[in-house]
Amino acid sequence: MLRVIRNIVLAYALWLVIQDVSDYMESESVETLFAYIVEQAEA
Repeated sequence: MLRVIRNIVLAYALWLVIQDVSDYMESESVETLFAYIVEQAEA
C-alpha cells in the first residue's frame, strides 16, 4: 500500500514539474485533484 501511495505522489510531483508550477500550485483544481487522489489512495 505504501508503494502505491509513493507511486501516486511521484507521479503527481512529476506532473507538477511538467506543468508551470508557479501557476498550478495556486490552482484550486489542482488542490481538488490532489485531494481526490489521496482519498482514492486511502480507500
